[in-house]
Amino acid sequence: MSKKPLVHFVKHRNIDRARWDATVASDDARLPYGFTWWLDVVTNERWDGLVLDDYRAVMPLPYTRKIGPLSQVSSPAFTQQCGPWGDSTDTELALFLSSIPKTAIKVAIPLREASRIMGPVPGFTARERTNFVLDMAPGHASLSRKFSKSLRRNLRRHPGGVMVPVTVEEVISVYAASAGEKAGLSKKHYEIMRNLARACSAREMSIITGFEDDDGQLLACGFFPHYRGRFINSFGSSTDLGYDRVGMSRLLDGLIKNQAGPGKLLDFEGSDLPGVAEYFNSFRPRRTAYQQLVRSAW
Repeated sequence: MSKKPLVHFVKHRNIDRARWDATVASDDARLPYGFTWWLDVVTNERWDGLVLDDYRAVMPLPYTRKIGPLSQVSSPAFTQQCGPWGDSTDTELALFLSSIPKTAIKVAIPLREASRIMGPVPGFTARERTNFVLDMAPGHASLSRKFSKSLRRNLRRHPGGVMVPVTVEEVISVYAASAGEKAGLSKKHYEIMRNLARACSAREMSIITGFEDDDGQLLACGFFPHYRGRFINSFGSSTDLGYDRVGMSRLLDGLIKNQAGPGKLLDFEGSDLPGVAEYFNSFRPRRTAYQQLVRSAW
């Protein structure tokens, strides 16, 4: 007789970090969001976990608010998906969700792309979210021929330029000046980004790069964490001049040119915003959907 699967709630301090990280590393998604060090940075160590059986699969519970025994569980900054990571079935996903403590008075958690609730789960509603992923295996020459007409035209109108190394402080400065207020980011978010970039760089899991025009003017820059060949468009923006000279398009095109090859993916990390989705789609990636699950107060 097969053993009935069990999901255990484990406090942050009691998680076996080596085994948790090994489970995340085994996941086919090739995403870094579930590693203990990533979660520690983006939540300031405010997360607990759900563990299936003997670390066969794991799911973090990041806390965005915690008042006494009550908490609010939702995805932290710069973390698009929250698992479960490892080896689990759709039936076991329902078991994960039912194991979230009742003290979590509100839950809004995004699943990994491969995990989907197939039927109603008591208390939860599901919303489809959009992501775009470009398979870079064919190489830049083949991929660029499939770019949208408007993107190809813009790249032809603005030839030249070069990819350059930049610091995370430059990336933050450009973002704060151009998009930070609109995105609602605070000093806390920039500090998380600063620490996350350092943590990824220490593990050789990031590219922090910019794009300069032929006159040496910086047009765009970004932070791209990567894991097992999957590069994530996590945090990037154009300068004022870059908006006029399609800096972000030239930066992403340059990244594809430098990184394309077998087993390589460019993850655009969104978006549900029509204008942003249309722009990402101009690179002709594959649209991938993931579910955002919400449970209101009991």
